[in-house]
Amino acid sequence: MRWTTIVSILISGSCIAQWTQLTDLPGTARDDAASFAIDGRIYVGTGREVGFGYTNDWFAFDEASGTWSAIASLPASGRQYCTTFSNGVHGYLFGGTNGGGPLNELWRYDPTQDLWEQREPLPGPGRYACASMLEGHIVGGLLANGITTNEHWSYDLVLDEWSPRAALPGPGRHRAAAGEGWVMGGADETYTALSDGYVFDGGDPGVWSPMEDLPNALYGADATGQVIIGGASSDTVLYHDVWYYLSGWFTLNAFPGGGRRGGAIASSNGPGGQSWLYYGTGTDLVQRHNDWWRLSFDPANINEHDQMLTTVFPNPASNELRVETGADPLNKRYVIVDALGRTVRLSTPLGTGSIDVSQLAMGQYRLLIDAGMERTRSNFMIIR
Repeated sequence: MRWTTIVSILISGSCIAQWTQLTDLPGTARDDAASFAIDGRIYVGTGREVGFGYTNDWFAFDEASGTWSAIASLPASGRQYCTTFSNGVHGYLFGGTNGGGPLNELWRYDPTQDLWEQREPLPGPGRYACASMLEGHIVGGLLANGITTNEHWSYDLVLDEWSPRAALPGPGRHRAAAGEGWVMGGADETYTALSDGYVFDGGDPGVWSPMEDLPNALYGADATGQVIIGGASSDTVLYHDVWYYLSGWFTLNAFPGGGRRGGAIASSNGPGGQSWLYYGTGTDLVQRHNDWWRLSFDPANINEHDQMLTTVFPNPASNELRVETGADPLNKRYVIVDALGRTVRLSTPLGTGSIDVSQLAMGQYRLLIDAGMERTRSNFMIIR
């Protein structure tokens, strides 16, 4: 079977998006807090508060009611610059610093029991301000004495054990942004902001491939999925830009709370195919905040400039997907996004027009193709 799909060209511009201010976090204002999402609730905790103290309290935001409630505090010292990840059942809190030095601790939160449990620590030096991508991948960070690292470790949630993976290219970095399989920006050991980024193929030890650089060099920005918010390029310059990555960067509506770094961020699935993103707290370099906002947007509703014919076949596919765009594919980049909006494959260039999808699970996907300013999308399915 060969299906032909008419797809819209996506160009750099503003996606239809709306910010809504919600009820403030009930705890003290703070920056460098940690956050994760599980089953309709956003969890926010730790960080450094207005009196420069380290916190260990945690709160849960209920998406349905729009209200906050206090949950069990972390049964350990207060800390900031922790890294989090979640498998949709438990939330995990790694590393950070409590003023006595970098930590290598790993804690797991069970929302059904409102209980924190300590898990296997990283078998390496403590670190903080790391990036977290995929499910349990910890990249970069700051070691003791301000030494940066580009080490990459993955945590097995079932076996409760750590494994080293392919190191991130480029200099050691801290305060980098990270999403579904990619790491971007951050600062090097001299606190010089970086703009380069890399996507990880998920293998063992795995391979990193370069992404398109950020329009601005940033550290302390916050990211989830395919979105980056805020960040700083120096100790005096902050941004409130919101960047969305498909096969290149384009802007969503800027964060109305102003320039910010060190905020808390999490994402979830909104109604009608929308994406919901929650963001707040952090610092504007003058004061710390406890505000809380939601950004709702539909990635499909991006300004349309023109139309072109793209053919993908076979559809459904099994092991190989063929792409015809009516133009030479050699210089075209592509991204494959799953039904949850997660980037599962990113490559440049498209080459012969043949894409190996044998390692992707069965299900619905979106193929995004970039050729300069032209970006097309097409849905396809994998069955076996």
